[in-house]
Amino acid sequence: ARCAELRRRVQDQRQMQDRVNQDIEACERETAELRGKALQLQLKAEEQRQASKELRSLKAKDVPSLRREVDHREHQIKILSEDLAKHETETSKLVEVALSEALQAASTRELYL
Repeated sequence: ARCAELRRRVQDQRQMQDRVNQDIEACERETAELRGKALQLQLKAEEQRQASKELRSLKAKDVPSLRREVDHREHQIKILSEDLAKHETETSKLVEVALSEALQAASTRELYL
């Protein structure tokens, strides 16, 4: 009965660790997506800056509108960058939790073997 209980605990720990690993992978995928989106927005913002320069050189009349668009894009980049930092922090925390649980599970197994 004691062995069965220990096996169940080890299995529960493994399942918990698997769930944490899945959460980490999901966070890493989301982080990669956010990085991709941030890069796309940075490229779009750079394109907007280039377009703004070209229009100024042609004495375009709609420079204030382009400026607002560039400012809007830069604001979006800032928000996505903050989200990326937040997700990286969350991913790091999940990795720490997973490592801690793995170490606890290993030490539990060592104690009962």
